[in-house]
Amino acid sequence: MRIKTVFLLGVFFISCGAYAAESSPFGVCAHLNREELELVGEKLDISKDAGISWVRADFDWWQVEPEQGRFDFAFWDVIAESLKEKGMDMMVIFGGPPAYGSPLLEKTDLWYDYVSNGLERYGSVITHWEIFNE
Repeated sequence: MRIKTVFLLGVFFISCGAYAAESSPFGVCAHLNREELELVGEKLDISKDAGISWVRADFDWWQVEPEQGRFDFAFWDVIAESLKEKGMDMMVIFGGPPAYGSPLLEKTDLWYDYVSNGLERYGSVITHWEIFNE
């Protein structure tokens, strides 16, 4: 059992070293969209200094389309620009429907608009997307 544990730890640390030269495999769930705008860059700097190159956050529907048909990407524009400047990657979660988007199974046309607008605007900067969390 002890040899197996030492072996697995060795493989883990060797694999971490293999990524260090290019990009860290480590990430953090940062919820940047729920921070004060002024703290986004600082939070990314702290993450990068810790060897973290991936950030995960919620692309909440209620936040980017507060009223049906009116998109507000100002906050996410800052996040996307900060990620690009720092050379970091992000995985974003589509979710958080507003009241007008529920129940979701009856509002798939609105869901499609929300997802399409997000991908169109940020698809070149944010390349990993998750559909809902849990």
